[in-house]
Amino acid sequence: MNQDYIKICGILETGTDLVSTHIRWLVRQAIVDYCPTEAINMIAYNRDIPTNSKNEPVWGETHAPSRSISINLEHHFHSGVYIIQKEKSIYTSLRCVIIRELLDTAIHEAHHLKTAYEENNFSNSDLDEEGAQTAGFKHSWMAAKTWDVDIHTFGPIIDNLLEEFMVGLKADTAETPMMWKDLQVYMWENKLAFYNPDRDQECKMFEAFQSMADDENPWLDQPKTYVEETDISETTHTHDEDPITEANPILPAAAQLTNPEPVMVPQQQPAEPVVTQTAQQLPPATEAIAGTLPAQVQNITTPPERLYNGLSATEIQKCAETVIRHLFWHIRTKCEFNTEGTYNNPNAVLDPVNISSIPHAEQLFTHMDTKTELGNYAPRQPCQGVLKGLVDTKNMPYYRFYLNIGGKLYIRSLVPHYPVGKTTQWAEEARNGVMRLSFQERIPKIDNTTGKVMTDENGKELGENKIRADIKLASDGDLGNEEFKLWTK
Repeated sequence: MNQDYIKICGILETGTDLVSTHIRWLVRQAIVDYCPTEAINMIAYNRDIPTNSKNEPVWGETHAPSRSISINLEHHFHSGVYIIQKEKSIYTSLRCVIIRELLDTAIHEAHHLKTAYEENNFSNSDLDEEGAQTAGFKHSWMAAKTWDVDIHTFGPIIDNLLEEFMVGLKADTAETPMMWKDLQVYMWENKLAFYNPDRDQECKMFEAFQSMADDENPWLDQPKTYVEETDISETTHTHDEDPITEANPILPAAAQLTNPEPVMVPQQQPAEPVVTQTAQQLPPATEAIAGTLPAQVQNITTPPERLYNGLSATEIQKCAETVIRHLFWHIRTKCEFNTEGTYNNPNAVLDPVNISSIPHAEQLFTHMDTKTELGNYAPRQPCQGVLKGLVDTKNMPYYRFYLNIGGKLYIRSLVPHYPVGKTTQWAEEARNGVMRLSFQERIPKIDNTTGKVMTDENGKELGENKIRADIKLASDGDLGNEEFKLWTK
C-alpha cells in the first residue's frame, strides 16, 4: 500500500459500493487531517439517510457513542442543484458544489467527534454546531492544498443523478435558453469548477478551491494526486470499479513538458488544454501578455526555455503584438475612429479579422467571445484563424479572446477607453484624436472573510482592470507607426 496516499487504517467504512474510491480517499484524508484517528471508528455512506426528527433528509449525522459518521449521498446532490440556482452561485459548477459539500459534511461531523474525544465525552449531547459549521466551511476549501479534489467519478448514486440532470439541462437549454442552465452545461462539458463570462474568469477545481480558501500562506506544493489503490482501507465491502483512466489535470511540470504538442482545437467545441498547478512563471515579456499567473499559483521552479505548446517567450510576444496591431488597424479603419474619441461604425468589430497568416496566431489565439449572426451573445467560440469582437453598452467596440499559453487558457480583452465625460489623461488624448487600445485582465476584489467577490450597493461586482499592454497612434500618425508598450509591473 502506498503510504504517500493512504496513511490511515482501522476505520471501518460501509456503503463503499455507493461511492467511488476517489471520494472515499478524499473524505478519509480530509477527516484524518482534522480529527485524531482515535476519535473515529466508522464512516457510513448511505443513499437517502440520515434524516431528522421530521423525516427530512440531512447532509450527515454524528453518533458519538459509536464514534461514527453517516453521510447522505442523494441529499448532497439535491442540495447542490438548489445551491447552483441561487443568484450568487450560478457561476459555480454542480460538480464543484457537490465535492465541497461532501467535504464540508465530513469535516463538520468529524468536528463533533474531535470535540467529544478532547473532552472525553461521547454521550452525543451538547454538540458544538457553530464550531462544526466554521470548521466544515474552512477546512473543506483547505483540503485542496494537500489532496486532489478534482473528482469526476462519484459512484453510482451521484453519477446517475448527475447524468440524468445534465441530459435534462441540455434538452432545456436547446429549447429555451436560461443563464444558470447554460452555464452549468458549459462548465460540465469543459470540466470547469467556475466560469463567469462577464468577469472573464474561469477556474479548474484546484484553482476554485484555492481562491475560496482563507489561507495567508502560499500554496507552493502540488496536492497529492489521487492514485487508484487495489485496497485503500479495511472496509466491509470489496469494490469492483474500474480504475479511473481519465487524465488528471494536475500533473508535475516535468510530465507536462514531455513531448510538447499544441493543444488541438476541435471545430465545434472549446479546446480543453491541460492545466498545470505547478508554478511555471512566464518570462517578463510573456507575463505582460498573459498576465501574472493567478494569485494561487506561486513560482517555485525555473521557467523552461520553451512552453508546453512549443512556443518560446519571444514567439508568444511577437505573435500577440502582431495580432493586436491587426485588430487595432481594423478598429481604426472599419469601426471609424472619430476626432471625439468614439466610433462611427462600432458594429464593424463583428466582422472577422483574418489572423491565419500570422505565425503561431492560430495556435495562440484559440477562442473568442462574440455574437452570432442573429445577434445573440456567443461565448468562447473557436477562432479558426479569425477574430471577431463585441460592442459594449456605450457603443464602443472591443475584443475578448482566449490565449493558449503553456496549455492554459488566459482570458484577455482589448478595449478602447470611453472618453465622454472623463477627465483622465487618456480620455483627454482621445478627444484630441489619439487612438489607444489597452490589453487588460480583470482582477476581482475578494472578501477575505467569505471568500466571495465583493459587490457595491447596486450588486455590481468590484474589482480592477489590470493593463498588460497598450497600443496607441498619435492624432497625426499614419497606420503602421503605432506605439506598442508592454506593462511588466
